[in-house]
Amino acid sequence: MLTILGYNNSEDVLLNKILLENDVEFKYSLSENLITSADKIILPNPQNFNSAYKRMQMMNLFSFLRLLKKPILGINDGFCLMCDEILDKYKCGLGFFQLDVNSNSENIIKQNFVTGKVFVNSDSKLLNENFNNSEIKFDKNFRMNECEFNSSKIIFGEKSYSLTCEHKNYFSVEMDFEQNPEIAANIILNFVKL
Repeated sequence: MLTILGYNNSEDVLLNKILLENDVEFKYSLSENLITSADKIILPNPQNFNSAYKRMQMMNLFSFLRLLKKPILGINDGFCLMCDEILDKYKCGLGFFQLDVNSNSENIIKQNFVTGKVFVNSDSKLLNENFNNSEIKFDKNFRMNECEFNSSKIIFGEKSYSLTCEHKNYFSVEMDFEQNPEIAANIILNFVKL
């Protein structure tokens, strides 16, 4: 079973759709019992970053998640929660990725989508290599630059941006699921199969 951290007051419709269409059993929860019994854990993109961060602190999840050795996937600002420091929020993250990042939540409204090309590393566990050179729509205004943990990236002009990252049992994706449903489904289902 998959546990999705329920720090939002609502569920992620697009994530639910991918999981339901593929008969993946999942629950939204912040309960230590459901998180402990899960095979894998997803930190979805929070609708309100500060509220999600506060709920995780209140439930002592920052300490608890650090003890788990299960596959964990962070989606968009869920990935920010997995990094060392969230600079624009002046908050410490989980430290799964040794990166200091800005959250995307302040920039969500811009959505100036451009089209880039996907480049997949041969050892990527999250994205199949057949997506190499496929087109992806993304907002270059808030996409994270390429980093040492990239397992796939977006190439746009002369610049490279992070698409998926992998480090030990920690994984992340930064993309708009609605604009890229096929790539999103491939990433989520590959994570489920780990």
